[in-house]
Amino acid sequence: MKPLKVGALMTDGVVSVVLATPFREVAELLAEHDISGLPVRDRDGVVAVVDRLSLGEGAPGPATPARSAHEITG
Repeated sequence: MKPLKVGALMTDGVVSVVLATPFREVAELLAEHDISGLPVRDRDGVVAVVDRLSLGEGAPGPATPARSAHEITG
């Protein structure tokens, strides 16, 4: 079996958010794109990855009250 290269798994259309993105929008993006996590960017680049588990969500569902991505990542 030929080893799989990282490039075979990567995509050009990366969905990401900024620190000020409201929690509701983060949850909606995860559900809309059927993804389990996304990078959180600041001026200097990626600062964290938010995923459903860190949000206390096992699966997509209704949006919860809005919080900023900064509150989520600490």
